[in-house]
Amino acid sequence: MIKVKFNFENEKKTYDFEINPSKDDLIEKQIKIVSEKIINKEEACYFHLFDPTKNVFIENAVKELEKGKTYIMKNTSKFAVDTVESLQKVINNVKNRDASTLNNSELKEVMSICFFLKNSLVVDSFAEEFISYDGLRVLIDIIELSSGNTRSYALNALISLIYFKNANEYLKENPIVVENLYAILALTQKNMSHDSTNIPTINHILQILYILVEYLKEEGITIILIAAETYSEYKNKKTFTEVVMLMSSSEVNVKIKTLSLINIMIVNSTRKTSKNKILALFNEAGLLNMLAKDSELKNSAFQNELTNFQKLSGELIYGSAYEIEIYKARIQDMENHCNALEKKAEFIFLNQKFYAEIVEEFVYFQQIAEASIDIGGYYDPSKFYKKF
Repeated sequence: MIKVKFNFENEKKTYDFEINPSKDDLIEKQIKIVSEKIINKEEACYFHLFDPTKNVFIENAVKELEKGKTYIMKNTSKFAVDTVESLQKVINNVKNRDASTLNNSELKEVMSICFFLKNSLVVDSFAEEFISYDGLRVLIDIIELSSGNTRSYALNALISLIYFKNANEYLKENPIVVENLYAILALTQKNMSHDSTNIPTINHILQILYILVEYLKEEGITIILIAAETYSEYKNKKTFTEVVMLMSSSEVNVKIKTLSLINIMIVNSTRKTSKNKILALFNEAGLLNMLAKDSELKNSAFQNELTNFQKLSGELIYGSAYEIEIYKARIQDMENHCNALEKKAEFIFLNQKFYAEIVEEFVYFQQIAEASIDIGGYYDPSKFYKKF
């Protein structure tokens, strides 16, 4: 147990409590427990920790609390409104300039806000307040206007939000958002080799699309498919070409996330026609050729995804760990079959002598029977049965 101090903005009194620093204790759960102890009000659980010395929200509470500092419990509803208004103000400035992107000072300001968002969105109450104040729309506008690390920070915040039901509903009602995200993914992929800051953006968008399919299932696949077809029609390319080209990245994580997205789309294509269409579109875009180039990539996570793809699609990628395992299994089956045949042959060989002795005995008794007939008129029943 460790002792922690808390202050409220409107109070001078300091509260001391003990919190279990177990790594299983999530920051938001600790905050809610402490808040409920401090004030017996429903809104008490709508507070979270804030460090006034650094002017940041605490990412790792246990480490910071061990330093024995005093923290302010800040109202999440007010902070959510302030954050949305700050982002909207930046967007309005861009519109007033009739520009399409943020300038350097705006990028820095947005990055700072998104950094706070990253730490604040771990608290469910704040995330819900942020969405309710139209924060999702504002954040998506920022993503479209920004670039580089700033865009990456904004996308990271969006990832935290789309786990909420009302965020999923927003994306369902506004498929243009996914179309724009797909366009950003395509353009970022094009410049991937020239600018390493594009990698986080690509990973974040792939994760967003993955979560969309994970939560919305077939409906999520349809939204992504429409986005891909819209972009391919505009660029006169084959559908999903941009996604497949991500497999050429030198970053293994990009390959893994790309293949993971493809796999979850196949898994959640419950109708056979839908699954066949998804596979056909990816294959037409050259997926199998790309996978063949990476078939011997020595990365367990990638090989696991590659194995899953081969099991789901029925395709066999030459040189992959899965193909090797299949041939190992076939060789083992052949070895087992050969061992069984060898044992059978050995059994026959060992019993050949026994069979020969039986034949000799039979011939011997047959001769005795024939001799008995000649000498004593012995009736041989075997001859009787031969007639029938």
